[in-house]
Amino acid sequence: GSSHFFAVLWDESTGDVWVDTDQDRDLTNEATLGEYDERGEFGVFGTDDPDTPVRESVGFGVQIDADKGRVALNLGIARHGTLVVGASVGSRGENGRFDGVAPGARLAAVGEGGSAYGQTEATIVAAAHPSVDVIYFEQSSNITHNYLLRDGRLVPSVIADRLVERYGSSILSPTHNFPVLGAIDDIVMGRGVIGVGGHEGKDNFFMNHGVRVEHDDMLLITGGYGPMGDGTLKPDIISPSNYVSTSQGFVDGRAIPGLFELPPGYTIAGGTSTATPTASGAVALLISAARQSGMDVDPHTIKYAVQRGARYVPNIAAYKQGNGVISVAGAWAILQQLHAGGMTVDIESRSSIVTPYSHMLPTPHEGFGLYERSGWKKGVRRERTVTLTRTSGPSAPMTFDVSWEGNDHGTFSSPLTVVLPLGAPVDFPVTATPPDHGVHTAHLTLDHPDVTGYAHRMLAAIVAPLGLGAAGFAAAAPQAGDPVRVVVETGMGSFELEVDVDAAPITAANFLRYVDGGFYDGGTFFRTVHADNQPSGSIRIAVVQGGRNPDLEAESFPPIPLERTSDTGLLHLDGAVSMGRSGPDTATHSFFICIGDQPSLDFGGMRNPDGQGFAAFGRVVAGMDVVLAIHRAPYEAQRLTPPVRITRVYRKG
Repeated sequence: GSSHFFAVLWDESTGDVWVDTDQDRDLTNEATLGEYDERGEFGVFGTDDPDTPVRESVGFGVQIDADKGRVALNLGIARHGTLVVGASVGSRGENGRFDGVAPGARLAAVGEGGSAYGQTEATIVAAAHPSVDVIYFEQSSNITHNYLLRDGRLVPSVIADRLVERYGSSILSPTHNFPVLGAIDDIVMGRGVIGVGGHEGKDNFFMNHGVRVEHDDMLLITGGYGPMGDGTLKPDIISPSNYVSTSQGFVDGRAIPGLFELPPGYTIAGGTSTATPTASGAVALLISAARQSGMDVDPHTIKYAVQRGARYVPNIAAYKQGNGVISVAGAWAILQQLHAGGMTVDIESRSSIVTPYSHMLPTPHEGFGLYERSGWKKGVRRERTVTLTRTSGPSAPMTFDVSWEGNDHGTFSSPLTVVLPLGAPVDFPVTATPPDHGVHTAHLTLDHPDVTGYAHRMLAAIVAPLGLGAAGFAAAAPQAGDPVRVVVETGMGSFELEVDVDAAPITAANFLRYVDGGFYDGGTFFRTVHADNQPSGSIRIAVVQGGRNPDLEAESFPPIPLERTSDTGLLHLDGAVSMGRSGPDTATHSFFICIGDQPSLDFGGMRNPDGQGFAAFGRVVAGMDVVLAIHRAPYEAQRLTPPVRITRVYRKG
């Protein structure tokens, strides 16, 4: 019989509010309410029947905006919001059925309306509240999901980072529920923000689904997987989900036929929506324990402890679990060690990034991990450089033990130790050989006996895709061998190339037939391109270009099809070797070497107006100083004067 209209009376002087909940047009029989944030009082619509399990009433809280002269009645009807609240701060009390992770914690809920603007503003409101220690997002997809660079530069991500610094609240964010490589929302990139994926135990899986699984620890079917677009290791941790939590009391409880039926007001809450408040409850426990123990902790200390105290799960891939399952006991042990004077050091790692968007990173094709989505094939063996820089700690050099977690597939190898001076970058070699098709990831971890927890951890991730057959179905490609090494001897010295016959088979085969036929013997490096010798208004590049012996022009091979960088994954990075061309499918013998990264030469770059880019097929692996000397040799316009003679070019070994 409700008309859907309820009279509300507000005394602006006292802040008292009366609501005609029974619609009898009489407020004298109604409870005196007020701003919930100040009084903590609820009103109720409807009358509950105690003889039925379902509630026939709905609670509400009063919110007053005195400046705008508004009163809002906030109904307790949000399903998703209710289940994520219970996971974190649900309290058994006298009549309840379960406790959340932190049942004694107080909750400040901020409604945000489901928009990017609302979610960002709600975070600001929560962080600025003087009583708030921990913030978690009910969801995060509307804030950042469409930002594909995922490098922490999106405005809401920057805001979250600044809120942690300004107000000192820990922020936890779901990685969202897109379980594919590199699909975590950008907002987890804040330095003080903890990104959370989902986890479920064997017994829990059996109780919820009636299915026995092999491992004690399972990954949720939903969740976000790393790495980030700049190679950053994410998620920070995975957290339990898919367990009993609160739900709307006015609907029937969750039922799984043949297994169970929960009473009204209860459900099985899953996804990162539950994993994140679970982890937030754990962080609340840590903050509470630290304060009671006289520890001075901030969000960065909490994040440090949560990352290093997590329990790594051997049967879950590194890029899916981050540091592992959150552990209150493990994090607490780290906090105790830090409180007792344990050392921490800051180490930055930088390495190669090859993705469809990596040319748009602050430093093109370079980030904070090793992350290459293309250019690899099964069995290919390559070496990559990880540059490590220690920026804090003792002034004397420190020797760190190096280990790999999640490397059971044996893809990655490296030296067992590395010596890092203070403030000086150190190039550290990493060899990768994917034994099969698919995603290959592992953690590169640095440890030191004087450092609490691990000193530094970086994610390495490469993809060796399974090629498509003629009918469009996956078909295994022939196992590849090692890249071919080619020595180039010149009048200014020698250097060595690595030719990638697997990633760029057409271009590599063409170059090698000129090598094997002796066409480059007696040829020259004839062109050098600098910033000061290019037409005004052109897209600037820096390269040195060479070609075959001019006396053999009549014996040259026909042009080859263009192998675009979007297909090969071989980008025009510093030292890359590529074929010169005019239009597409016109390359013959002339090749050039990049001096510095040259993204305008990749597919989509506009150095050539057709946007098709050039065909990279290898890189300089030794003697780059000779290449640089040739590039700096005397020139007029773009012609080397005189040309630098190529005496001999041949395969090594």
